Amino acid sequence: MWNLDDKEKYEKLFSFKIDKIYTWGDNHEQIKKNIRKEATGINQAPKNKSYAFRISIYINPNRTQKFDIDNTIKLIVDSFSHNSENPDCWLYEDDCYPNVKVIEVGAAKEVDSENDEKMCVEIFECL
Repeated sequence: MWNLDDKEKYEKLFSFKIDKIYTWGDNHEQIKKNIRKEATGINQAPKNKSYAFRISIYINPNRTQKFDIDNTIKLIVDSFSHNSENPDCWLYEDDCYPNVKVIEVGAAKEVDSENDEKMCVEIFECL
């Protein structure tokens, strides 16, 4: 299986934190803008390679509303497609294989001391 911590197969390009959790909705274009805004330094990443994503979602233990985790993946991966509105933030022409090879995602009801919900995103180049 895949192990994104295997430095012979994956190189971590950068990571960033989003101080909110998102799922697909009516304002998905604005949400993708918010995601790209948090991805500082992405414009220095190599373009048109193969990538892997690790997405960690931290949900407030007191949350009563359902959270649709699979829709979060689409928002994040779409945010870095060439079709995105910000030309400095694209990594790949299309968000399909072989450009996006691995997506590792998990969610947990655990947060920091302030009970803030957040997402941590790490992007790797597949070597």
